Amino acid sequence: MNRLPEVSSVASLPMDQHPRILPSVHLFALLAAGSIAVTLFTNRFVLTDAAYRALLPEGGGSPSQLEQTIAAMRRWESLGLLIAPLVLLTRVAFNALLVQLAFLLQGIQLPFSRVFRGALWAASVTWVGSAMQAVWLASLPPGALNPEMLGAMPGGLTTLLPALNTVPAGLVLLFHQITVFDLGWVLVFAVALEGSGSASAGRSLLAVTLVWMVSTLSQWGVLLYLSGM
Repeated sequence: MNRLPEVSSVASLPMDQHPRILPSVHLFALLAAGSIAVTLFTNRFVLTDAAYRALLPEGGGSPSQLEQTIAAMRRWESLGLLIAPLVLLTRVAFNALLVQLAFLLQGIQLPFSRVFRGALWAASVTWVGSAMQAVWLASLPPGALNPEMLGAMPGGLTTLLPALNTVPAGLVLLFHQITVFDLGWVLVFAVALEGSGSASAGRSLLAVTLVWMVSTLSQWGVLLYLSGM
C-alpha cells in the first residue's frame, strides 16, 4: 500500500522521463551505431562499382581514370563512416535548438536537455526511413540508379497519392520531399515533449510542426532555385 503513490507518480511521468526508458547517452549511442550500420550497408550493397559507373557522367575519361575515381569515392566513404556520429549529433542538436526557439516564441522555457532528448527520439524515425531507403535501393539493379533515385524516399506523398503528380511542377517538388517519416518525426517529437513543464500536447505539436514546416519550405525553395523554376 505504501508503494502505490510511487507507482502512480511514475506512471504520470512524460514518456522520455520514465525510468525504464533509455538514458539520452544510450539512445544517442544506439542511433549512432544504427547510422554507421546503414552507411555500411549502403556502401556495400547500393553504391557498388557498377552503381558508380552508372552514376558517373559518360565520357568521364579512360577506364583507368574511372577506376581511380571510384577508388577516390571509396576513400570518402571511409571518412563518412568516421563522421557519421558527428553528423547525427549536429543534426539532432540543430533541430533541438530550433524547437526550443519555437517554444520561446510561445513564452515557454524548456531545458535544452529535454528538447535534445525529444530530438533524439524523433531521429529514430528518420533512421527507420533511411534504413528502408537503403534496402529499397539495394533491391534495384545497379545500372538503373540515378541521382534522383538516390534522393528518393519510400513513403513519399507522391507515391502514396499519385494524383499529386498532376499538380504544377513546383508543387510536385514540394509533395515529393514530404514522406510519412516526416509526419512520424513530428508526432514522435511532440509526444516526447508533452508534459515537459508547461508544454502541453497542443503547444508541443505546434512548436515541432512550425520547425518542420520552415525546414521543408526552405528545402523546397532551394530545389525550386536549382531547377530554375
